[in-house]
Amino acid sequence: MKYFAFLTFLIFTCYLLGFVKKPEKYQWMDRNYTTAIKGFSILTVVWAHSGAMLSVEGIQFIAGIGVALFLMCSGYGLEISHEKKGLVGFWKKRLLGVCLPFWAVELIGLFATGTFSIKSYLLDFCFLKPATGYGWFMGYIVICYLIFYTVKKLVKDSRT
Repeated sequence: MKYFAFLTFLIFTCYLLGFVKKPEKYQWMDRNYTTAIKGFSILTVVWAHSGAMLSVEGIQFIAGIGVALFLMCSGYGLEISHEKKGLVGFWKKRLLGVCLPFWAVELIGLFATGTFSIKSYLLDFCFLKPATGYGWFMGYIVICYLIFYTVKKLVKDSRT
């Protein structure tokens, strides 16, 4: 429990230090604001999962709240980006900003844990991790991107 208390202090201190270094202004729901919320939501997920690993019970629901916050802010950002630029470069941005970092981290993680195999990496590459695996969110996010893109593409022409 003392390790978890220290970890909690460390995580939230580092989060708050991020605001000290940046003199930028935060306006309601602008990019900096939603990025700060997404950062906080990611830390809640890390915190809850760390607590689970250290046998701290009763806090795992916070990870679900963090995931929901992250997805809401991401969806909001997608919509704002679409209003400004349309669908120009949509897949390029998602590939370079989301998929490529995921693939790199997965590759490094598989080698670091000694669990690398072509099959496991191909499953990661195609976002086909089982729902109980740790990478389930990437397949979910890619599906959300596909739905967003399809709806925006269909609505663009028909205005319905």
